[in-house]
Amino acid sequence: MKGITMWKIMVLVVGVILAGTGLAWAESPATAPASQPSKLATERAEALKKDIKNFTLSLNYYGKGKGNLPLNSLFLSVPAWPGIGTGAGGWSPLLRVQITEDQAKKIIDCLATEGFLDRAELPGPTSQPAAPPKVPVYLLSLSNGLQEDIGWGLPMLQRLDGLRKVLEGNAAKDMDTLLERMAGERKEWTKAAATQPASSKPVVKDGLQVTVALPNATFAAKRAVEVHRAVQECFRQALRPR
Repeated sequence: MKGITMWKIMVLVVGVILAGTGLAWAESPATAPASQPSKLATERAEALKKDIKNFTLSLNYYGKGKGNLPLNSLFLSVPAWPGIGTGAGGWSPLLRVQITEDQAKKIIDCLATEGFLDRAELPGPTSQPAAPPKVPVYLLSLSNGLQEDIGWGLPMLQRLDGLRKVLEGNAAKDMDTLLERMAGERKEWTKAAATQPASSKPVVKDGLQVTVALPNATFAAKRAVEVHRAVQECFRQALRPR
């Protein structure tokens, strides 16, 4: 620890706090999918495709509704389920659509590159019931049990927008219905994001520069959040003996 100033120690403490909340490093504060999926995401995607005939995706909303109606949940399924149709058949709190295997594969590829297949986890043992999610929130889960709390805010909408791009036919129409119900929130969150600087003003001390920029949203534990790379470099310098 020789040569490490109090300022550097404070920087390290910040790093520990960020790590403890599950925040992840990124190249920039902007949310962007990876150009290539990670090894873990690739392995999970391949396993899902091997069982493509049983693929399902559930996007469940937990929280209060708007007026007398709750926000929509969405269920996409390759196999036929009792009561499931081709979708777009009128308003329902649960939108259910049967999709083709080809469309399911596109969804899996999307989830592999946008980060879901890296961050999603299997539920705990049934002997330890999971705590109810903090509301409002959307929970995304797949037929193999992987699930992720994708939060509530502009980053959540951006992830759903990315998923919408690979949907087709009535699955796309029902996702549009789900997103349109949050048009007011989108406008509010977009306006709030526009009033924030693109990146925080760097703090410079002892030759070290720290810049932290976090999206204006609610985050769950273990969710990856983009933090400016300057902080990571700062930690490297702080640990370097002087």
